[in-house]
Amino acid sequence: MTFTPLARPNQPLLPHLLGVGHHTSRLCSSQSDWARLIGLLHDYGKYRPEWVEGINAIANGENRDRLPHHAVEGALYLIELFPDRSHFKVRALALLIAAHHGGLGDLKPSMDWLAGKDSARPLPDMDRCQWKIDDKYLVEVKKTIAAVNYSDLDNWMPNQDYRTAQRLRFLYGALIAADRQDAAMSDGWKPAAYSSMTILADKLATWYEGKFSQPKNPLDILRGDFYVECRKAAKLEPGWLSVRGPCGISKTWSVMQMALDHAAEWDKQKVIYCVPWTAILGQSYSQYQDVLGADNVLGHWSTLVDPDTKYPEQLRNSRQWWETPVIATTMVQLFDVLLGSRARTAQRMPSLQNAVIVLDEVQGLPNELLITCIRVLDQLVQDHGVTIILSTATMPDYAPLGINPIEALPQAKVDEYFAGTKRVEYRWAEEPLTWETVAAEIVQSQKSSTLIVTNTVAACDDVYTAMQSLPNYRVYKYTASMSPAHRGVVLAEIKAAVDEAKEGGNPVIICATSAIETGVDLDCTQGYRELSGLESIVQFAGRINRNKKDSESPVTIFKTAKDYPVPPGSDRRTTRTLQAMAMGTDLQSPDVLTLYSKLLLQDAISSQQNPNVYNYLEGLKKLEWDTVSQKWQMISPTTPVLVNPLRWGASSSILAEYDEAMSKANYRVLQRHCVGLYKGKYQKAKDTQCVSDSQIKGLGEWVGTYDMGVVINANP
Repeated sequence: MTFTPLARPNQPLLPHLLGVGHHTSRLCSSQSDWARLIGLLHDYGKYRPEWVEGINAIANGENRDRLPHHAVEGALYLIELFPDRSHFKVRALALLIAAHHGGLGDLKPSMDWLAGKDSARPLPDMDRCQWKIDDKYLVEVKKTIAAVNYSDLDNWMPNQDYRTAQRLRFLYGALIAADRQDAAMSDGWKPAAYSSMTILADKLATWYEGKFSQPKNPLDILRGDFYVECRKAAKLEPGWLSVRGPCGISKTWSVMQMALDHAAEWDKQKVIYCVPWTAILGQSYSQYQDVLGADNVLGHWSTLVDPDTKYPEQLRNSRQWWETPVIATTMVQLFDVLLGSRARTAQRMPSLQNAVIVLDEVQGLPNELLITCIRVLDQLVQDHGVTIILSTATMPDYAPLGINPIEALPQAKVDEYFAGTKRVEYRWAEEPLTWETVAAEIVQSQKSSTLIVTNTVAACDDVYTAMQSLPNYRVYKYTASMSPAHRGVVLAEIKAAVDEAKEGGNPVIICATSAIETGVDLDCTQGYRELSGLESIVQFAGRINRNKKDSESPVTIFKTAKDYPVPPGSDRRTTRTLQAMAMGTDLQSPDVLTLYSKLLLQDAISSQQNPNVYNYLEGLKKLEWDTVSQKWQMISPTTPVLVNPLRWGASSSILAEYDEAMSKANYRVLQRHCVGLYKGKYQKAKDTQCVSDSQIKGLGEWVGTYDMGVVINANP
């Protein structure tokens, strides 16, 4: 019986191989011939008789549990095609083919495998006497071999250089995207038509200028001027750009306008808006969709709940390849694309080329990962025509790393914006404060609303207990030990209470952790912030006198009289804050911010030189893709546990949402009802039987005490 070589049950093999070769070449134009070759060879193993017979059986309706492998054959064939030059660089290209269904491993074990030295993974028999290979395919392979250039490959892959790892990762991503897109197109998928960057820039400008055409107060006038200056800065040449602006100057809109204008001016293909914390992202994403059109803006982060859509497959493909002109995502997702070893993330690499990447609140990059982050971002600038816009009130100084962003705004304007939006007076408590002292000061101040932020949940619990003893005060707690669904309800209550207090209602005290410092539009009349990193303190101050109703509201920075466990890594930032504060308590002054940034960068460089700390750049130089990916953590991992919303008295609509998510195993929705516990805390919760042994949709359920958040104690 004669069988037709198939790539998939409904797709002939030959057009798939030719198509993937073409698309890989298109996506990686810097090495188009080598890219075409690995695209042509990626599914070469599907000419094996075992594969051909098996895939035809499936196409005819038979059940087959498993098809034979097919990826390594193309890798071995590539090595055989260059018997005189089957050196490291050709073998490295072969690894990309061998890994195109799983992920990139580390160089040495992968090379040993291709050399037949791994007894646990024997190589297939490559006897081709029974293989029926299309003549047109062989002609195309031969033609492509004649076109490849060794000198180009040698220059593109410098020895012992992290750029080689990243360039190979980019080519790998191009292969994965080409393979999956060609398969999708055979099923009828077509890339969607989106608005151009010029149209999107005009849309945002029309909306902004219509909504804010008549500013009514000095702060709004200043915001309008900041917006105009950002539009002017869009004409700056592509590369590294820096936008410094104080909290409350409306960077969300102005910097996005600058990014869209820059993309239109310099023919960039998309804008990727990245933030360190999802708390900021949800609101920005929704606003961008409203103004720019939902079809033009794609959101991508772990807890995103997709809206109902008639085109779930189109949404899946758009997210898979970051296809839309505007992407709203997190730094975690961005660096997962840049440094993750899995095929599912690498396929987004081509979408980064010729893009504008906005890093909002860039100070949120973890210090211990900073140098690697900057290096791989700079390679996007150098290799792929990317413009990176750094945006923050507390701009780090990356000059010692060789990164000198062009300042988007004149220094005189920056000074004007910081002076005009100065809304708080920072005060340093010389002696550690007890919660009783804080309570007494709040009562004496007669302020309508006070926000207190501590570094730990334990401290927050204590201050919350202390404040509840005050008569006539409405006291709230807001921490990450509450589920996101619960926090959303409490935050709405807090905002309403703060507004009522300004109109003569009962005064309000909010006891919180740093969970309230980002992405929360809150306007309190005074604040108390436990000593922490300077960027956290400045973010916190953005919740005080937010709309500048008073000339300057007090923000007290203090140490606690009681010792609490220090969160990992926070002690270093706290020390650096104290050193910077020695220059004065105007914590947004350029001198204080510059010193703080300089000190942190020194810490980052020292960490890189510590022999006991894994050096990611050195790992990349050795092509340790999998090791780098496994060790890379932008946020500390947690174990999620479900909190039934009945535990905190949720409304009927939230209970219905929860029940539906349970019935449909909708993990994204269920995440809104989870609390993430760090390793030690999770183990303690298990030991005290606060987490059930039974799993609900793969998640443990919280059965311990829940008192405005999970409380670990012996379960009764």
